[in-house]
Amino acid sequence: MKYLFISLLTALALSGCNDSAEKEGPGEIDPIRQADGTDFDFEGLAEKEAEVLAAKRELKHRVVWRDGQPLTVTLDFRPDRVNFTIEKGKVTKTSRG
Repeated sequence: MKYLFISLLTALALSGCNDSAEKEGPGEIDPIRQADGTDFDFEGLAEKEAEVLAAKRELKHRVVWRDGQPLTVTLDFRPDRVNFTIEKGKVTKTSRG
């Protein structure tokens, strides 16, 4: 009975873990966006235009998805970095980190 209780507690604790950030793909909602909507300005721009705008705003930037394929990136969170999802040369989604 003791082991059943411990197993249930462990399962309950682990059920609260969420790995959705690792599975996130194009079109999914990202909760880490600028509250003022400035990150939405990148969407629809050509990749080079988005890079220029990020540099103008003094933001680091990187491409995390390209044409439906995830790219290898570090998992460190940097609020001064904008992540781009690129489809056919255009930014379709942005996130911070």
